[in-house]
Amino acid sequence: SSAEAGDEPAMMAERLHGVAVIVAEKRNEGIRLAMERFAPNLVLLDDAFQHRYAGRDADVVLLDTRQLSRKERVLPAGILREPLSGLNRADCLVVIGAKHSTEIHQSLKKYYNGEFFFAEFFSGDLYGFDGKRIDLQKIRTERVFTVCGIARPHRFRNTVEELGFEIIKSYEFKDHHVYTRKDVDTICAEAENAGVKTIVTTWKDKVKLKLLKRPEIDWVVIDQKPELYNKEKFLKYIKLRIDKKENSH
Repeated sequence: SSAEAGDEPAMMAERLHGVAVIVAEKRNEGIRLAMERFAPNLVLLDDAFQHRYAGRDADVVLLDTRQLSRKERVLPAGILREPLSGLNRADCLVVIGAKHSTEIHQSLKKYYNGEFFFAEFFSGDLYGFDGKRIDLQKIRTERVFTVCGIARPHRFRNTVEELGFEIIKSYEFKDHHVYTRKDVDTICAEAENAGVKTIVTTWKDKVKLKLLKRPEIDWVVIDQKPELYNKEKFLKYIKLRIDKKENSH
């Protein structure tokens, strides 16, 4: 459950059928458990760039264009965990929010001279909390509330509007917010008073809300799919980096 493992691991475990999802504060212990119990060909570490003791064959760093547009500082003055000079340890960068930009290259070239790839999030399918797909055409003109507790709520809100929904009210909690019965009762009561029958949320929030939702309101999940431009080139590049490290061991 999300209470046991956290919202993002619970979301991945729910969506990645047949893939083992392991949570470990000490990444080496998690890797050891994975090798002993599942004997995988590939271990993918999430958010592990600063975990120096976990040996990797390839490091992929994701950057958001909104972050690149500001002169961010290192914690606690800003949001960066380390100076941008640390990007030199990366095997490649994936920039989210831009298909291609010479401005991004210019702003980062003094920190990083390696390979760049670009990605963007696109709105995908709609699902009910029961996991069944919903026909967008039947509900896209509805007036809705949105609920999310993610790092960049504006991206989710924009997606809901792009799909054709009229947002009456948005509830935007802090990232990883733990929902309470009071939260859900308040949201549902306000929705009923406003004549709103549908509440739209994210997959990450759904794993925490599914046990709290009330049946008189329809809860809908938007599947926001990341699209990696030139995906074949990216996969080929990563495979070459892994093979190179393996051959040097």
